[in-house]
Amino acid sequence: MRVAIVFDPDFGEALIPQAANGAVWLVDTLPNRRLMERLWAGLSEPTNDLTLFDAARAGLETTLASLVHTIDEHHPDWTEFESVGARIEDDTYRLLMNIAPGTLQATARGSLFRKA
Repeated sequence: MRVAIVFDPDFGEALIPQAANGAVWLVDTLPNRRLMERLWAGLSEPTNDLTLFDAARAGLETTLASLVHTIDEHHPDWTEFESVGARIEDDTYRLLMNIAPGTLQATARGSLFRKA
């Protein structure tokens, strides 16, 4: 299962195909919240696969690192950890490697860590 952590403040309709590939944690901004609320309203039952997070006070890397264990608790079956709009840096990479060995690659939109 892929978990995407998205820092784009106006991710928009790109959320729809992203959510089809796995869980999405989306930075909480007014446009993102409106879209997420629309998606939540269409669900027949609650899910933790569509989540908003607050990144207002911390830098991207600090926020990303702070989410690693929370995401692992909510999605213990994850196999891919994708960051959209921010690169996975050393601190976050070490945290991910402590959970499970894997590989890290840069992508056009950020970074992707895959469990081995």
